[in-house]
Amino acid sequence: MDPYAPLDYLKSRDEIFFTTEVIFSNTIRSMVNLNDEISNEELISKRIRKLGKILIEEPIKITQYNQNDPLIHKQVPI
Repeated sequence: MDPYAPLDYLKSRDEIFFTTEVIFSNTIRSMVNLNDEISNEELISKRIRKLGKILIEEPIKITQYNQNDPLIHKQVPI
């Protein structure tokens, strides 16, 4: 298909090539093809790189809210 063809010619092909089913199937095919390009080793190496240590501060206080009035609250040691 020539993307630089006259507009009238391109519009005449819309009913054939731009149906919901065709667009959906082309989208799925593109996603599958992109997924196939990534090897398992590459996926594993990316997964390993993402894992790391996270420093998490342990809380020493909690905020306790009044059930009847949430604007009333106080800090309580754990």
